[in-house]
Amino acid sequence: MAIKSVINASIGTVAFTSTAGDTLTIHLERLHEANQRYAALHGLKQKVGDAAALGASATDDDKFAAMRVIVDHLESGSPDWNLGRTSTDSALIEALIAAGKDDTAEMRAKVRAMTPAQRVALQTHPTVKPHYDAILAARGKSVDTDAILAGL
Repeated sequence: MAIKSVINASIGTVAFTSTAGDTLTIHLERLHEANQRYAALHGLKQKVGDAAALGASATDDDKFAAMRVIVDHLESGSPDWNLGRTSTDSALIEALIAAGKDDTAEMRAKVRAMTPAQRVALQTHPTVKPHYDAILAARGKSVDTDAILAGL
């Protein structure tokens, strides 16, 4: 089992807990100002760089577009660290392609930058919905939904 970490932004700490239960906590206010700034920049580098982890088939243009979405979001003034991407983004992208949209880095980045309301609107659009529903049905085909419903 791995060491777990928890960020508590309200009190400015990161706590690390070992599998044995030992805890190590670092307090932001105890860091020198230069280290606080460097830590923030390092975190931004990691956050933006993580967006480029799109898989071996992704081009540099795809990766750069995904990184730009994160930069634009973080610089937008939003208090949200995460963009709000959902696991259904890839299904929506697949459905859009099946509905005739070109598979481009720009299209993928635009979908990932959409608000939840915009995603739902596209998912339920008459042109997209049949493809979207088929993709989700195929993904859930091996799941025993009767057993899940019975357990609720």
